[in-house]
Amino acid sequence: MDPAHRRMPAPHVSSRRPPSAGPLGAVALCGALLACGCQSAPAADGSIGFATMGRDLRSAPAALWADTEAAFTDRTNLYALGAVGGLSLLAEAFDGEEKRFFSKVGIYGDTTSSSFEKLGDGGVLLLGALGLTTFGALTDREREYVSGKVLGESLLVTGAATLAVKLLVPDTRPNNSAGDYPSGHSSMSMAAAAALDAQYGHYVGIPAYILAGLVGIQRLDSDNHDVAAVVSGWTLGFVIGHSVARRRSEVRASYSFVPMVDPERGAVGVGLSWAF
Repeated sequence: MDPAHRRMPAPHVSSRRPPSAGPLGAVALCGALLACGCQSAPAADGSIGFATMGRDLRSAPAALWADTEAAFTDRTNLYALGAVGGLSLLAEAFDGEEKRFFSKVGIYGDTTSSSFEKLGDGGVLLLGALGLTTFGALTDREREYVSGKVLGESLLVTGAATLAVKLLVPDTRPNNSAGDYPSGHSSMSMAAAAALDAQYGHYVGIPAYILAGLVGIQRLDSDNHDVAAVVSGWTLGFVIGHSVARRRSEVRASYSFVPMVDPERGAVGVGLSWAF
């Protein structure tokens, strides 16, 4: 046979999907998204722009620390996290049954599963927060700018907390890889849903919660996490997203009265100053 016509063996292509970045993607984007974390006002001319984002960048570490304190010093939050943590220990006894159930059911097809996996990825969600913040800054839309900051803060704190728990509580995934508890995709998507619900109301919040739920189910269906890891991720994300949004609303609600003087007309009065 002519060597030129000899059939060459086809290259082997692995069907295994590479692991998603999850909360690791969130940490990788921290530098780009620190501008989502401060308590400054727009520029003196009333616009937002990149000057305001720069000031926000410089004060972001203090704001992120305040967000962390707000989430983890609240007694109700601690009760909720403690209760879910205790239930997670009990659920470990049913890991085998869970794995057999989801291996038989097959809820999502490959395309749908991949879509929800990307939707819950921390890096993707943080890029969305950055995009919303930048859009608000460029168009002088205060609501979008503040909402992007709340979303970014919630995701950054959630990503850091998720990684911290993973390091403190080593657990094996159903697919035998490391880093099961808690689910980063579940925590990040739920934090985003809680932040959007607080900023835009239930018309946006309810669909966001549904999507976060579907992301969590994808983690179960793909053997990436067990039920305890997903439920704990949802709880952690909701607690942080809700706490960050509540703290931001309290900051925006803070106001003070200041004296006003018009030297040209000789008029005096009282003005209202508020921080957001």
